[in-house]
Amino acid sequence: MAEVLLSVRDLEVRFRTYAGEVQAVRGVSFDVNKGEVVALVGESGCGKTVTVLSIMRLIQIPPGNIARGSIIFGGRDLLELSESEMQHVRGNRIAMVFQDPMTSLNPVFSVGNQLCEPLILHQHLAGGAAMKRAVQMLEMVNIPNARERLGQYPFQFSGGMRQRAMIAMALSCNPELLIADEPSTALDVTIQAQIIDLLTELKRKMDTAIMLITHDLGVVARIAQKVMVMYAGKIIERGTVRDIYRQPRHPYTWGLLAAVPRLDTREKKRLVPIYGQPPDLIDPPKGCAFWQRCNYAMKICTEMEPESVTVSDGHEVCCWLEHSMAPKVEWGRAVGQ
Repeated sequence: MAEVLLSVRDLEVRFRTYAGEVQAVRGVSFDVNKGEVVALVGESGCGKTVTVLSIMRLIQIPPGNIARGSIIFGGRDLLELSESEMQHVRGNRIAMVFQDPMTSLNPVFSVGNQLCEPLILHQHLAGGAAMKRAVQMLEMVNIPNARERLGQYPFQFSGGMRQRAMIAMALSCNPELLIADEPSTALDVTIQAQIIDLLTELKRKMDTAIMLITHDLGVVARIAQKVMVMYAGKIIERGTVRDIYRQPRHPYTWGLLAAVPRLDTREKKRLVPIYGQPPDLIDPPKGCAFWQRCNYAMKICTEMEPESVTVSDGHEVCCWLEHSMAPKVEWGRAVGQ
């Protein structure tokens, strides 16, 4: 049985704004096992980044507030650690690759200076030893002329090289968990593929667990073992990659898959967008948060929030279509139509 590395339970995160309190994350629970890749997918604004920033304790308080929940890592609740204790976790045991490589590196310090900082702070390496390790990390992420590159500044790196440098920095202390927040979003398609291949290779070599945050389901299919689908601050479906891609059960998951072009089939299908907008999380709708955009919404969807239903081992979904009295619906069409 796989050993649980990270356990998040009933996490709620809110932000106070001039318009009211935004319920950004609403009762999220999940586990990440040692050495596995878990993807958290969904539209922009669904709460993915806020969830992982909460794990890193990087939510600005105020206006943010972790209202409830627990984040157990290494047998300790990260929410109960002091800031000084948390600094020994960040970058050392849990590392994060942020969304935009263009702004994640400090423009006034050399790349080598920034790579050496976590090695000196967490690994207690001397300057020469830290520089040697930094060269090894740049070589590991396939940056040529690594020793010469250490003296250069971020503006002298391309976007893909900056992202590789960020990955090298994140992995320099051999973390047990790497959080990658849309690591390929700001890059062109060919560089995106290289970054995903790099993460796959590094995971194989270092056996680091990876939590991948993305809205690109094509990326998920290549690297992840488990997938969690998030909508309006909640996880509405979870399962293995095979479960989510071959037997999706939530209409929102159907919509995400229908909006992605397929290259593994000759069948020609028009891409279908998910019409409408995500709900206002200052005042979330009653019942299922997706009912206003769902082609299969029933009266009960507007009145009561669905509970999680186990479809098969490890595959869970929150949808009233799973009720025994609901109409039988297949992916993309009602039975009999």
